[in-house]
Amino acid sequence: MENEEELENQYSICTTCGYMGWPKLKIIKHKSYVDEFIVVLLASLITFSISEIFDIDNFFILFLICIIAFTLEMRAYESKYQKKTVRVLCPKCKNPTMIPTDSPKGKELVEKQLLKAEKEKKKSLGIF
Repeated sequence: MENEEELENQYSICTTCGYMGWPKLKIIKHKSYVDEFIVVLLASLITFSISEIFDIDNFFILFLICIIAFTLEMRAYESKYQKKTVRVLCPKCKNPTMIPTDSPKGKELVEKQLLKAEKEKKKSLGIF
């Protein structure tokens, strides 16, 4: 999560359209049915273990324990182990071509943008 905040707060430039500013992040979470099966299996084992340790026969209580175990397992899985891809997108053109302005290529693009803006300003003022 820290890394995602760093990416989102890093001033960047788009190599496609030249936009300078803060990028948008798109987080893509990857689903794995094997991982989800393991979560369900662990929740079931936890429920079974608790029912055996405390000798619980009431179905409703076992159902609540299973729901709680499943919820806790899913939270742990999503926060720590779920694979995800973070894409840095340009808010203007929506392309994943944003790079930091303090990188070598970023500095070069910023200089080009500044020169281009200066030329346009002179042109609009009538100075050649």
